[in-house]
Amino acid sequence: MIAKIIEGRSFGGCVGYALKKDSEIIHVNGLRTDSAKTITQDFNFQRMLNPRLGKAVGHIILSWNTEDKNKLNNDIMLSAAK
Repeated sequence: MIAKIIEGRSFGGCVGYALKKDSEIIHVNGLRTDSAKTITQDFNFQRMLNPRLGKAVGHIILSWNTEDKNKLNNDIMLSAAK
């Protein structure tokens, strides 16, 4: 597994990337997942709780080796992400 950390300025861009084709949400806490719009709204509402916050958008990409595909399931990936 390789992890890459990205900082950004736009929740919309991050959410759009995370919800691209063939993606799946395997865990969520404190967000509505009806659509990319509601997820982005919820992130922005949470950001307003601390107006002094500068770069509030962070995204960690976890990339798994394709040879490990048969060994992985959502529980294993979620455990590693946490």
